Amino acid sequence: MREIYNGVHFQTNNNKPVLEKRDEISIKEIYCVAFERDLSKTPDFLIREQIESALDKLGFIKQAYRRSQGVFGQQAIYKRVNESKLENDEEEVDEDDLPF
Repeated sequence: MREIYNGVHFQTNNNKPVLEKRDEISIKEIYCVAFERDLSKTPDFLIREQIESALDKLGFIKQAYRRSQGVFGQQAIYKRVNESKLENDEEEVDEDDLPF
């Protein structure tokens, strides 16, 4: 389960979770973790489009390669762009509009 929760690590002194910013993610990972879906199910086209749109607005760009994501298998990777490039973007992301 390290692949699913690699954005979280536990402090040794009080065992409270500390979240770290993720730089790479896949649609399948979001679909399975956020929507609590089975790994064997493929996301519907509309759900994939909504997740991809949300990732685009959050500053992630689809990479030209695929990578093994552990239990999720070979997946297309979305990588975060430098946040300085996003500051020039006029459109704000409303968290209520995200599908997850």
